[in-house]
Amino acid sequence: MARSADPVGASTAARRRAGTVEKSVRADLREIAKVDAEAAVCTFAQVALQMARQVDDPGIAASQRTSSSRVLVDTMAKLRALVAEKKAPPASRLDEIRARREARQSDGRRVTRAVSE
Repeated sequence: MARSADPVGASTAARRRAGTVEKSVRADLREIAKVDAEAAVCTFAQVALQMARQVDDPGIAASQRTSSSRVLVDTMAKLRALVAEKKAPPASRLDEIRARREARQSDGRRVTRAVSE
C-alpha cells in the first residue's frame, strides 16, 4: 500500500470514517506541518494518530481508552515541544552569556565581576 501525499498520513486505500479525536489530531498535525513538515509525519505523529483511533473506537474497553488517551496527550505534547524548538528565535549573544552565568550560579560557583582600574 503506497502512502498518500497527505502530510498527516491518511491512507487512500480502505478509507474509514475518522472519529472526533482523530479529526482533532489530524487538524493539529496540519498546523504542525506548516512549521515542520517532517514532524507531521514522524513517529510521534503516527503514534498520535493510532492512539486517536483507539480512543475513538467504540469496541475498545474503557481502561484501554484511558491508557490510549494518556499516551496521546503525552505524544502530542512531545511533538509540540519538538516543533516549538524550531519556531523559537535564536538566542542572542547576551542571552547566551546570561544563561551561562545563571548556570554557574546554580552550580554554587561564585560569579565575580572583573573590575579594570
